[in-house]
Amino acid sequence: MLCLAACLAAVITGSALIVCAWIGNGTESGRLTQCFSSERMDLAVLPAGFPHEGEPPQIPGRTIAALRALPGVSAVREVRGGTVQANWPLADATPMEVVALPANGLPMLPIVHGKPPTTDGEAVVDDATADSYGLQVGSTVTVTDSHGAPVHLRVSGFLQVDMDKSMIARGTLGLKPQKAAALVSPIRLSGLQVTLDSASLAGPVRDQVADALGSGYNVYTRQDIAARRSADAGVLSIALATLGMTATTVGAVASCATLGRLRSYLRQSAGAQVATQGRRRIRRMMVYDRLIGFATAATAGAGLVIGTLVLLAGSGADLPCLSVFAISSTLTLLPLSAYVCAMFLAPIPALLRHS
Repeated sequence: MLCLAACLAAVITGSALIVCAWIGNGTESGRLTQCFSSERMDLAVLPAGFPHEGEPPQIPGRTIAALRALPGVSAVREVRGGTVQANWPLADATPMEVVALPANGLPMLPIVHGKPPTTDGEAVVDDATADSYGLQVGSTVTVTDSHGAPVHLRVSGFLQVDMDKSMIARGTLGLKPQKAAALVSPIRLSGLQVTLDSASLAGPVRDQVADALGSGYNVYTRQDIAARRSADAGVLSIALATLGMTATTVGAVASCATLGRLRSYLRQSAGAQVATQGRRRIRRMMVYDRLIGFATAATAGAGLVIGTLVLLAGSGADLPCLSVFAISSTLTLLPLSAYVCAMFLAPIPALLRHS
């Protein structure tokens, strides 16, 4: 029993290392795992020359219709906003990019602390701005609206601009759509987030989108726009994922071998085994094997899926979500199938039939 528990501990440790690798390299590691998210984004459309220190050009409405008509495009989200001046007590006023946050949020602007704004008097601020000015949840940010009037907003949370830092020209202020429209007049369409069909590759569709839009826009895949960490962080993520997958695989294999630990007693008759082990001990071992074995197999399956997707993303693989689903299903079924085989081919069920 201790051996099987040690196998589960090895699998959990390996899976923990894989999760650390997953979250340690930003959007780059999450390009493929985002296929399992309901708020997925594959392409970003931004005005040419982004980021702009001044007012960026507006994307006309006809752009959205042109994108939705392209083969392979599943959905197009509008990113609307504008620029306001934020006034700081002990620092000069700085421009901030206002973003109208829909109820379900935006994929590249995840809330990492606190909660989204629920009233017109609340806002979320990007984490870099919060660190620079010492903001906390509950702090007040004062901005100047398009009419020159000061507006006080309570910070309800912090968001992370999940993009390459070289593409960020100013801080971000997330507001409810109606508040953003009132604060910035007129509110503009500043970008688009495009979701592709599950069978479509991002690279070819990106080229089609770029051809359809012309030279006034830049089209980025999630890999292009990813918030990459340092090269050392990338190497560390791959190393953690590899180490985690090794520990997970070894733990899962050892677990399946441990499930058949009564095989050595096959030299005895069934009656002798029951007399030696006792009915209650055999049944207790069976329940223990099933519970710990299933937990080990399920954890190993999840760890192998995430670890493989992290390694594929780190190697620059461009896979459609259907391929990601196929890989994930196969890797999940492998340890579960091994568990079922080890469980029902081991002598313990035969012993129970005689007990």
